[in-house]
Amino acid sequence: GFDTLVGELRRLQATQTENLGVWSLPGGEAFYANRVRNQTTLDLSAEEIHQIGLDDVARIHGVMEGIMQAVGFEGDLQDFFAFVRTDPNNFYEDSDAGRAVFLAEAEQQITAIFEVADQYFNHLPRAGLEVRRVEPWRENSTSIAFYDSPSQDGSRPGIYYANLADMKSVQKYVFTAITYHEGVPGHHFQIALAQEMAGLPLFRKFGGYGAYVEGWALYAERLAREMGFYQDPMRDFGRLQDEIWRSVRLVTDTGIHSKRWTRQQAIDYFMVNTPISEGDIITEVERYFVNPGQALSYKMGMTQILVLRDRAEAALGDQFDIRDFHDAVIGSGALPLLVLLRKDVAVVRLVALQPTLRGELESLRRASVRLHLRHVFFLPWARGPVGGPGSAPPLCLRFQRRHHHRHLAPLETRILLHLGQILEIVGHPFEHLTAQLGMGHLPATEHHGQLDLVPLLQEAARVAQLEIVIVFLDAGPELHF
Repeated sequence: GFDTLVGELRRLQATQTENLGVWSLPGGEAFYANRVRNQTTLDLSAEEIHQIGLDDVARIHGVMEGIMQAVGFEGDLQDFFAFVRTDPNNFYEDSDAGRAVFLAEAEQQITAIFEVADQYFNHLPRAGLEVRRVEPWRENSTSIAFYDSPSQDGSRPGIYYANLADMKSVQKYVFTAITYHEGVPGHHFQIALAQEMAGLPLFRKFGGYGAYVEGWALYAERLAREMGFYQDPMRDFGRLQDEIWRSVRLVTDTGIHSKRWTRQQAIDYFMVNTPISEGDIITEVERYFVNPGQALSYKMGMTQILVLRDRAEAALGDQFDIRDFHDAVIGSGALPLLVLLRKDVAVVRLVALQPTLRGELESLRRASVRLHLRHVFFLPWARGPVGGPGSAPPLCLRFQRRHHHRHLAPLETRILLHLGQILEIVGHPFEHLTAQLGMGHLPATEHHGQLDLVPLLQEAARVAQLEIVIVFLDAGPELHF
């Protein structure tokens, strides 16, 4: 069977005189549009993605130039790229001792992330994470680094593998970011946590969408900077090197398959705009020819996670909690980006109607009580106009109290009793809302019922003398109770 496949590939190879994008094939434009939609899970054209890439490359160049000036380098950005490719401080010793230093540094990075992770995540996977060298017998057939998920039964931890065959090609600066990407807070926090979630179907636990999975890991590289890492400016430059690599992919992949770029045009664009070595660039570009659209997923995923975060921060203001946001992004298993963007589309604001109740409301806030309206996974039925048939995906309303607070008044306790157990809202949020209600401490699968949410919110607002305002992040009309 393999001989037959190889023979057919060789026959096809002999018919080709040059490397061209899929635009040159019958139906190539439609095929590429399909690949873009499949790999990004977004409704964006190749032209739109190409421009997103150009804009992001320009943005990152500006940040890179700031680092270049901060370290006192004289010359332009291309000179700095050449310096990074050859700087002896950017490489490990090409020996087993150098490999041992790399593994020790990676383990230190992971340990440091775990020490502060509870400040950025409410939930972490139970499975452990190990750092390993790719075994010599398969070094020549694997990528520079990758993640293996834990076993389903918990007998094997998650593993971050690094290919250390040729230490002369292992750059310290960029590998700092790669460790966060493949390990924590990247793939391990997302993939291992999904596998451990109760109630998710297997395809949500063990399947994946490249734009979501790789988008989270690329976002995690940036998150590590917020967590206090990359103190060395050159390590931060390595993070930007890893990010601009993905931004350039947006330009070159769409350039090849939509704008009819040649192989050399794509290589030249890479060389001018990144510090990646020429050999790695050639490998990258040839990959784009044989797998159209796949390279778009990483950066488009990261971009959409940042869009969602900007919306949440704008709507919540001082009440924005990065831990809750990360719950929303990685707390439901892998999702298409269009579904992810419909998560957390609304927040609920409580406003005291009487001055005497404002103190009690502040007690609730100090007790870390938050009310969120969240989209959850749904089947992609036909979408109509707002409020019309088929327009609304399922929603999830959660009233979360992290800590017991002895000053909670009976009226607030009543709100917690009623609203705190609402697990899902299904239907049309602008007309008729129904909810699946879980009672007390019992899981919703054991004790639940259906109710109309609108009267419940109206009654809660009346009894507690509160105005409950649901604010939609996607610019939908506010709901007042």
